[in-house]
Amino acid sequence: MELHPILEENVLPKSSLWYVVSAFGDRPSLRVGHTSVSIASADTSDGMTQKVLIVGGANPSECFSDVHTLDTNTLSWNLLTPPGFNSRYEHISFIPSSQPDRVYVLAGATQESNIAEGFVQYFDLKTEKWISVKASGTAPSPRTHHTTASCGDCVYVFSGGKSGAEPVQDRQVYSYDVSSNSWSSLSISGESPSPRHGHSLTVIANKIYCFGGMAGSKFYNDLHILDLEKGCWITPKIKKRNLPEPRAAHAAVTEGTNLYIFGGMSKEGMALDDLWKLDTSTMQWSQCQVEGAPPAPRLDMACCVISWSIEMDSEKQVEEVSESLANASLEAQEGASNHLQADSSKGNTCKMILVHGGMDTQGEIFDDCLVYKLE
Repeated sequence: MELHPILEENVLPKSSLWYVVSAFGDRPSLRVGHTSVSIASADTSDGMTQKVLIVGGANPSECFSDVHTLDTNTLSWNLLTPPGFNSRYEHISFIPSSQPDRVYVLAGATQESNIAEGFVQYFDLKTEKWISVKASGTAPSPRTHHTTASCGDCVYVFSGGKSGAEPVQDRQVYSYDVSSNSWSSLSISGESPSPRHGHSLTVIANKIYCFGGMAGSKFYNDLHILDLEKGCWITPKIKKRNLPEPRAAHAAVTEGTNLYIFGGMSKEGMALDDLWKLDTSTMQWSQCQVEGAPPAPRLDMACCVISWSIEMDSEKQVEEVSESLANASLEAQEGASNHLQADSSKGNTCKMILVHGGMDTQGEIFDDCLVYKLE
């Protein structure tokens, strides 16, 4: 079995490799349907990630109400158990631009039912306390989301899960505005995507990208764009030379003008382990190269983008990476030995996609944490 190299402090990771984050402390247990957000410290002017916050999730026996933080400087986990949070999974978590010290959590599900959208909670990062508020306005019906788009002070909801494999039939777009603590139903022109759940919604330059998802036995790999400034749905012309296969319950993040998707469940009912990039300037998909082992195939995982920085010369970087691989299997060391040169030509900072937990379609649930350097 080929092993992953371990991400080490003060080491700039090599492109095309997945690294295991082997952090010490109280790490999250096996779970699915949890969320992760990256948080920059208030005194960090360059926006470098200081912590990753993981909220909620579930396993077959329980839903979680705990909060875990991963300090990306010290590679350490910390468990927080503040009272007042309603345990849930497949929910929304986002940080509004005007309130960077609050993580808002909405919707999702318990083991009994979906949670009403009008019930909003936020985690105060300074006091480490949960606050519950009742939102006004026209909220969508209860549903699961897991991936929902946020832009500025607003979070946007389209479609979602009703029960089992069936989505809600509502094709309306809803918005929750933190500044007014209110929901609204948006007037959107153009042809909306068909009802679905397990799709991803991400934002690039005031446009929401809706990819994939499922409805009953049908799986999608189509792409729809909601232009927030024009208030209309657009079906873009995609170069069909190389497309990701249809999937649901995948992870999706953005960096610059690129949209990345990872994993999910295929129409054959198999968990996936591939990573894809959509260049929104050319509307061209390409599969990201992986040299060495990818993560175990999975769906319904937590995912976010983190910043990573080092203060070390490139020679030391290579020494540290080599040491981290020395404890891996000979197969892993031979497979990755040709890829250990640090990417010092691009400076000592990079962005990485971070994946935690999830499950496969055989019932195995994960608690591992991996990262992949983005272009």
